[in-house]
Amino acid sequence: MGAIPGMPAGMGKQNMTFQKCITHQDIEKGQMGRGAGRDGKMPEGCEFKNFTQSGNTASYSMVCTNMSADNRITFTGDGFKMDMKMAMNQNGKPMNMTQHMESRYLGPCK
Repeated sequence: MGAIPGMPAGMGKQNMTFQKCITHQDIEKGQMGRGAGRDGKMPEGCEFKNFTQSGNTASYSMVCTNMSADNRITFTGDGFKMDMKMAMNQNGKPMNMTQHMESRYLGPCK
């Protein structure tokens, strides 16, 4: 990330690890990985566009009122890898972010 007001100077790559249990019912209801909201729902004012799929890789855009993101996700036998390029307007100033995620299946939900 570049210089963001309120963030430490030179702040760069950040790594986070977390676990999320996704049930079969979540997948059936379309609640898996939709949007950035904690409730799994698409944020208001957003829509998916330009969806394409070839083999185990899908690409799509999420366009919102003040933000857009281009995503590419590749599914593997035990998870997925995803790259996202996001552009937004933060207090009247453009902000760009690139994110890479990797997931892996850890076993059934407990």
